[in-house]
Amino acid sequence: DSHALKKVLLYYWEIVDKLKNDGTLKDEIILVCNALRNDLLHPNEYIRGRTLRLLSKLMFKGILEPLLPSVFENLKHKHSYVRRNAV
Repeated sequence: DSHALKKVLLYYWEIVDKLKNDGTLKDEIILVCNALRNDLLHPNEYIRGRTLRLLSKLMFKGILEPLLPSVFENLKHKHSYVRRNAV
């Protein structure tokens, strides 16, 4: 089931080490931003909500800044589950 795999992937992105030894973001984590943006625009509201929940736990400016417009779009989503997680 692709939704179960997506859920496991989001958990992995939450716990994986995101910083290099010098304190900067790893290059592969910056590439993850595109996948996260796609999930924020996904037609399934639960994938959007889970992705928003992941973003609320990430405290890295380099990951969050490019995703802000997509997060703001989700504040106006028709499903309350998505809006609740976007806040």
